Amino acid sequence: MKTVLSTLSLVVGTTTANATDALPIADGAYMRSADYCEQFRQGKLDFIEFSVSKGGHYYEFPESGCVVATVKLLRTNRYAVDADCMEGGEHSQQSFILDVEGARSVRIDGMKLTSCDVTAPTEKKASREVPLPSFSARRSQGPSPAGAKKATPPTKLIRQWQVANENCRGGSGDDPQTEKACNARDALARRLEAAKWCYGKNGQSGYQYRWHRCGKGSIHF
Repeated sequence: MKTVLSTLSLVVGTTTANATDALPIADGAYMRSADYCEQFRQGKLDFIEFSVSKGGHYYEFPESGCVVATVKLLRTNRYAVDADCMEGGEHSQQSFILDVEGARSVRIDGMKLTSCDVTAPTEKKASREVPLPSFSARRSQGPSPAGAKKATPPTKLIRQWQVANENCRGGSGDDPQTEKACNARDALARRLEAAKWCYGKNGQSGYQYRWHRCGKGSIHF
């Protein structure tokens, strides 16, 4: 009997050690190819196929948002993911297999997705921003011609807005940090609106709102 209990404890301990509640990939946007990432930055696509935030604890597909429940290692770089989701106003559970192929490439149930945010090792001179959003401006390395400042990609603005929105809605009304997050959220919304991006469409419920290229029926800030 003692042998059985010892073996059971070992199995349970091993299972727990191999499980976590965060995706083992960087926060940011993921699309089926680098070309799709570029098309989204240029406004030719109005959706993100897969996005991760909150340090891997939250992810979104176009029609659902999910909080990660468990991530269990199955074998090297392969994980079983279980999550609790909101889709169409209903709670549901979602499961999928995640393969981590590298810093820029993952597979979800076999479908390959490319990170739109992580810089590849060979792109040392490109110095693009890494995934996690930041509100601090990057200093220029020297004088540049007037009008040469590169516009912030909408993917980054949207991620920053999502973080600020979560901090604003989840904070206390009299907390200075909450007020700061709400002000940042509004400022980012104005920047996105100026770039012809809208949040939600007429006839949608709040949970259905997504940032998209403004068009017929779009709600303006």
